[in-house]
Amino acid sequence: MPRVSRCVLTRGCDSSIGGAHVITTPKTSRPFEEAARAIMYRWAVERDTWVSAAEIAEARAFLQAIGIATTELPDGRFALAGAESTVEASRLILVSLRHLYERRSRPPGV
Repeated sequence: MPRVSRCVLTRGCDSSIGGAHVITTPKTSRPFEEAARAIMYRWAVERDTWVSAAEIAEARAFLQAIGIATTELPDGRFALAGAESTVEASRLILVSLRHLYERRSRPPGV
């Protein structure tokens, strides 16, 4: 039976983004690295880019931990701090995976 992540999200209203929801206190029961393995398997082997709400929350928590704020918009897309356009859930996961890979491929201390 697969492990299920329990993510506690506290949503607030960010008036600077017209009432969009922002993640403020993410808590995950497993690191994003574990979710990333499952996502990569599903995307590569099953050719399915569906992502769960828990995986999205884990990706957002990971991005927040490395200094990239994300905001959930009313239409279900996401805004990333410093980005000019919005992204859908699968693209948010892809951005998270890219940052995870970059962090893991760096030599220690860099």
